[in-house]
Amino acid sequence: MRAIKDKATKNMIFSKLRFDNSVTMALCIRLDKDCVIKRVRLQKNIGHHHPAIRIVRAYDYILYRHIQKIIAAFLAKHGYVAQDTTFQCDSDCRDFVKSNGLKHDEPGEAHMLADIVAWSNNNGREPEEVR
Repeated sequence: MRAIKDKATKNMIFSKLRFDNSVTMALCIRLDKDCVIKRVRLQKNIGHHHPAIRIVRAYDYILYRHIQKIIAAFLAKHGYVAQDTTFQCDSDCRDFVKSNGLKHDEPGEAHMLADIVAWSNNNGREPEEVR
């Protein structure tokens, strides 16, 4: 979406987003891992004694436990389970997916749709149906 400079084209794309949380669903999660790592280090006064990778793994684990039921319920409606589902994600989320034992694929159409949702969220225009 950042590559599209024409505001009318962006508005047209945004106007086409439809999620009913039955057949289609979108979760929008602002990861902000760098901020979280910094905050944990400052609050816990752990400096560099606690590697950032351990904080990120704990963060990924907690986040997935928080959204796991939502994802599992949606997939179950369609006869799937998370472990058998391939997720399309960008580099920011690839480690999140891998660290939770899920499969990932190269970015494709689902990734493009996720990019539109993320852009909408970052610009204060997230569709009401997005969770």
